[in-house]
Amino acid sequence: MFRAYDVRGYAAMAGLGFLGIFLYSGLYYHGLSQLTSQEACILNYLWPMMIVLFSALLLGEKITVRTVAALLLSFSGVVVLTLGGEGHTEGDALLGTAACVTAALCYGLFCVLNKRQNMDQTVVMTVAWGVTALCALPVTLLTETWVPLSWTQWPGMLWFGVFVNGVGYLWWAMALQRAKNSAAVANLAYFVPLLSLVVSAVTLGEELSSAALLALVLIMGGILPQNVRRHAR
Repeated sequence: MFRAYDVRGYAAMAGLGFLGIFLYSGLYYHGLSQLTSQEACILNYLWPMMIVLFSALLLGEKITVRTVAALLLSFSGVVVLTLGGEGHTEGDALLGTAACVTAALCYGLFCVLNKRQNMDQTVVMTVAWGVTALCALPVTLLTETWVPLSWTQWPGMLWFGVFVNGVGYLWWAMALQRAKNSAAVANLAYFVPLLSLVVSAVTLGEELSSAALLALVLIMGGILPQNVRRHAR
């Protein structure tokens, strides 16, 4: 399996890992530090619309008037969330918004490039996470203060590392590669922003602001019709 690829293949995997995991994760987590988890998650889920754009640019897929309208509707959600003003209590709202939107760009491009490469996803993710670890180590050493984890924090870290990142990314990539219609699989991801609002409200005590709720409706309203229509076809 690993011997099936040459140096150029592994270089492509390393580039995908740097773009779609290291840059994406770093930008998104920075956005989380500046915004509430509700806002950051909603902005992050612009990536399905980024896939539509990059698929047209790189894979030659057609963009219709309906698609353009959906894009405008989704980005109006970004404007509402940015200018809403109710939930921005964590840090620099403009910087956090820019980080999350850029993260969505990175992940959308990563998904399209990964689909076009059509490589074994177990190998891709192994290389991608290896590159991410190598890139993250010096950044962490230079910018973070290391503190020992308590016994109650280790299970959370293991869950986050093994299942949320390792298994989650691998299964998602495998599902997109094997599905005849990727929109049918992608639809399942659109429940995550809605669930995150509920989880953050229950576990973190965050209030669901009217701006966050309206932005969620606008963004999801732009994403879902496109994918439902593709699935119907």
